[in-house]
Amino acid sequence: MVQALLKTAIDSQRQELENFENDNHRDAAEKKLISLVSAKNKLRHLADKNIKKRSELGMPKLLLVDDAPSMLGVASKLFSEVGFEKIQTVENADKALKLLLADAASGVPYDIVITDWEMEGKTGLDLLKIIRTSEALLDTHVFILTSHSEQQNIVSAIEAGVTGYLLKPINFKMLEKKFKEYLPEIETNSN
Repeated sequence: MVQALLKTAIDSQRQELENFENDNHRDAAEKKLISLVSAKNKLRHLADKNIKKRSELGMPKLLLVDDAPSMLGVASKLFSEVGFEKIQTVENADKALKLLLADAASGVPYDIVITDWEMEGKTGLDLLKIIRTSEALLDTHVFILTSHSEQQNIVSAIEAGVTGYLLKPINFKMLEKKFKEYLPEIETNSN
């Protein structure tokens, strides 16, 4: 019921956003849309946690976005060690957006995006805002990876609807703890 109300409010806010030509009103409408999408995603995440078994969710698709090839390699290896099997990497926000939209259109969207904050062209924050205002990508969890731990950066990411914030250098134990809930449980036979 609440999810349906939020979906209606999101659709209404998206239509309202398209009608604004004044940048000040447009920014306020965009922030409201992002807040609604964030609320919907938080509710969905809580509902997913209550599913009988995480194994019913299947293996999530993970997209890593960073303009540093070495960072993509390290992050990909660490997420693989945590248990992710479906990992794709791209080196900028434009390629990420193209891939995200294509996979969403095919009916097999990415579940999680991990994006670097600072990249050439569009930043990770820019990518996050586009994801949060795109109807096809509403359910995507987005984490920003950065070396910036200043409060204003964190607040900016939260206001844009970030799911979580990861600090560099990446720590395996932290990743394992933070992302374990997104992975299906492995069933073992104990005879």
